[in-house]
Amino acid sequence: MFTAINSSNKQKLLTQIRMFQGLPAREFVEIERIATLGSVTKGHTFYHPDTTSETIYVLLEGRVHHYRINLDGKKIVTATLQPQACFDAISLLEDGMHHNFAEAMHDSTVLALRRQEFRRLVLAYPQILMYMLAEAQTRLTDVEEKLESFAFKGIIGRLAELLLKLAEQQGSNRVVGYTHQEIAESIGTYRETTTQVLNQLRELGCIAIGRKQIDILNPRQLTARF
Repeated sequence: MFTAINSSNKQKLLTQIRMFQGLPAREFVEIERIATLGSVTKGHTFYHPDTTSETIYVLLEGRVHHYRINLDGKKIVTATLQPQACFDAISLLEDGMHHNFAEAMHDSTVLALRRQEFRRLVLAYPQILMYMLAEAQTRLTDVEEKLESFAFKGIIGRLAELLLKLAEQQGSNRVVGYTHQEIAESIGTYRETTTQVLNQLRELGCIAIGRKQIDILNPRQLTARF
């Protein structure tokens, strides 16, 4: 459920959104007027396939998964969105149809903007569109790399690659905040299989496993797994 938040720091939060940096000060007053700051709980679904939307979101806190479900009911994560990500950009197109689910994986804070108002901003300030295109290119590259990984690597290779990537994103040799289920959905397998492979990597001395925490003890050995 989306719950609107009344915050005296709303304009300050807006100036910290990278997509809006460089805009004239008067525009932040306008964005503050038209944008809604809101919170959602873990498990909230922003949209699902074969639907349209009138809202563009910017993730401020939390994490959101884009995913699909196959005919067997298996969930496959296609993108993991971190703070500063803009999503539901398909809404900029008339009758743009979603092909993914978008679900909050943690309690999250988002900025919501109506399509027509956001479109006016994009037309007036093309740098916003350039930011969105760069972000879209990064996500496309991530999807291509994931497809390559699925095609040419086994489960242990995909898992090792994911752990190193997540650790790099978090700026350390530690992956924090991911359940075995989330990891499994990101590499296209089942939770039980993921737990088994994680235990294998632990026995090999590559990693140490804690509660929602995985420490990479030997990055070189882990890299050798893929």
